[in-house]
Amino acid sequence: MDDDPNPIAVGDLGYVTNVNGIGKPWCQVTVNWDSGRTLRLLYPQDNFVIVE
Repeated sequence: MDDDPNPIAVGDLGYVTNVNGIGKPWCQVTVNWDSGRTLRLLYPQDNFVIVE
């Protein structure tokens, strides 16, 4: 979202708490960010990297 007043910065980390839509052409990935914010990623539209 380009007009988000409080965007998640590139390089911020968080952990996945839920995944919806598995098996569909898209899925929503709920992330609790280390900044305290909770926000969903939409796959494949949003860019993210899995860090183990």
